[in-house]
Amino acid sequence: MRRVRTILVTGFSPFPGAPVNPTERLMHRLPRRLGKHQCGVEFVFHVLPTTWAGRRDVTDRLRLDIRPDAIVHFGVDGTRRTLNIETRAINRAVRVRPDAMGRAPERPELAPSGERIRRSTLPGRALCRAALAARAPAALSDNAGTYLCNATLWDSIGSGIPSICPCACAPQGPARQPAPISSCRRCGRPPASGNRTAAAVNRPLPPAIQQPLHLADTIIRHFGRQPRPPQNAQTQIS
Repeated sequence: MRRVRTILVTGFSPFPGAPVNPTERLMHRLPRRLGKHQCGVEFVFHVLPTTWAGRRDVTDRLRLDIRPDAIVHFGVDGTRRTLNIETRAINRAVRVRPDAMGRAPERPELAPSGERIRRSTLPGRALCRAALAARAPAALSDNAGTYLCNATLWDSIGSGIPSICPCACAPQGPARQPAPISSCRRCGRPPASGNRTAAAVNRPLPPAIQQPLHLADTIIRHFGRQPRPPQNAQTQIS
């Protein structure tokens, strides 16, 4: 019997500068589009906290608990106009940009070793071609920045699990003030926060992030058709 492969697919929660993170909404939309099983592949979707502590407390545990065959970390970059498929991570952490908890990393590097870069062993060029075939403005990139997208990709590649990080081109406008919370007319209490969160996730998508969200499943479907690369393979971007 053919073994079912597992792909861990993640997005991030909001962070300073991105009060609505499109990748969080992506994690709620993709299960509806893909389901949990496709052609012998099981998808596990998860929203990661955009915090430095979450690297250890959440993401590391996910990798150990799920033990996926591949990982797709979706990130967001409001400075670019394409769907960037990040193929490497660098051993650097920005200390002037706080995370969602207002904290900075403890050190300017992700690991104390002398290792400078880690490269994805997944077929980046093939994934880029699949996105372009679906009329997505996609491009390969070797610059995942120095924030938590880069750090998460660094950790996942270092775990030996084939990993890659597509970054959605979702320009982030100025943060909006949350709408006033009206009280219930019957009991005078504010609505439950969970209902408000669900409403934010399910509201119509802004045009700026429609295309990356609709095309993300194309990239993930492509992963499902790929043979599992060797755990310690050299860079494979073809």
